[in-house]
Amino acid sequence: MNISQIEKEIEELKNSKDDFEQKLSKEFEQYREVKMNSLQDMLNVYENILNTSNEICNKTCSNIKLYNSLIDENSTRKFNKIQKEFRESYFELKKHIAVLSSGIQGEKDTLKALELYNDEIEILQSLCTRIGDYIYEHDFIVINEYGIFSIEVKNNSNHNVYISEQGICNGKNLIKQSKQHFHSLRRCLSDTEYSKVPIHTLIVFTNDKNTVKSEQNTIPICYRYNIDDVIFDSDRYKKCIDKNELKTVKSVIEEKCRDNHLKYTLDFNFESYISKLADFLLNENLNYLKKQKSKLENEEGSTGATLFKVGIGLLQLLIGWIDNH
Repeated sequence: MNISQIEKEIEELKNSKDDFEQKLSKEFEQYREVKMNSLQDMLNVYENILNTSNEICNKTCSNIKLYNSLIDENSTRKFNKIQKEFRESYFELKKHIAVLSSGIQGEKDTLKALELYNDEIEILQSLCTRIGDYIYEHDFIVINEYGIFSIEVKNNSNHNVYISEQGICNGKNLIKQSKQHFHSLRRCLSDTEYSKVPIHTLIVFTNDKNTVKSEQNTIPICYRYNIDDVIFDSDRYKKCIDKNELKTVKSVIEEKCRDNHLKYTLDFNFESYISKLADFLLNENLNYLKKQKSKLENEEGSTGATLFKVGIGLLQLLIGWIDNH
């Protein structure tokens, strides 16, 4: 084993980025093709991407301690440019997972609160209404004697939540969103006997630790634990649906909307993520080979030869793992 051989191996590793990136892309291709019909489906895809990334890095990264520091949000370790770029992309992926998980949990908590009144209401979840080519998903539609409620759920992690007079909250216009829900649901019922039934919009915050300050008065706002104070508010709303008709109204809405399906797409740059993952792995293993070369230059005998054998197996390990996984 000589220095020229390890130098050749280093050059091959330098030139392997495109090949390795293509193999990584192939490994992740399965997630691009998943048909997503719900937020849970989308969350599953994001989590699978993250788990696959961790598995690949744990199997093929030569410096596991570095990788563990890189994916530790509280790490104070200094990283180079390539490491930082992958770290940023990795935590962007984790942010998508956190946001989706929070939204799904918020809907579960709201459903649990609503189900306390199953004998007085009918519930539709994640139902989609349409205006032309635009489809709008309602977190919940609740039907009771006081009308039809389109409920938007917010599970905000911030302690203090501010909604401007224009309805802006965390960059989203809640008034605009509620109007879209209102008008699309109204149009859904326009040619039915329930076309004149009042439709109400409501925003429900599910995090009990939130302190919500709202300067808008267009949309009622409540917490999940007092949702009944709004949907059964006889001072605000008048009874307009016979209790015996609630299931019928629900069936009419379901039938009118049965062909409406929201197309879920991943709001994540696959190509950029794969490229940064490939850069990170190849760079770390290239650095490893260079260190082994340095040791080989300074050491003699069997120890140097062993180090060299470990080094030249890295490229085969990187590509072979993808081929055999």
